[in-house]
Amino acid sequence: MSMDTVSDNTLIDNKIDDFCENPTEDVLMQKTRVQVELKEQIESLSEEKVNEVLQLLDIDSCVRKLVEAEHNIAMSSHILQNTKKCLNKVYQDVLSLIK
Repeated sequence: MSMDTVSDNTLIDNKIDDFCENPTEDVLMQKTRVQVELKEQIESLSEEKVNEVLQLLDIDSCVRKLVEAEHNIAMSSHILQNTKKCLNKVYQDVLSLIK
C-alpha cells in the first residue's frame, strides 16, 4: 500500500485535532457535573429557606408567649394595686376606730 492510497480517516495524527473540537465524553461529564452542582446548590438554598421559615415560626410563637406573659403581668399588677387600695382603706378604718 502506498501512502497515496491510505485514507485520511485512518491516520491518527489527523484525528487528534478533531478529537478536541468535538463534544466528547469529557465535555458531557463536565456539563453533568455542573448540573449536579446546581442541583446541590438549589437543594441547599431550599433547606436554608425552610430553616428560615421554621425559625420565623419559632420566633412568632415566642413573641406570642411574651405578649401573653406581658398581659398576665399587667393583670396581676392591677389586681395587686386594687388589693393594696383595699388594705389601705381597711387600715385607715381600723385606725379611725382605735382613736
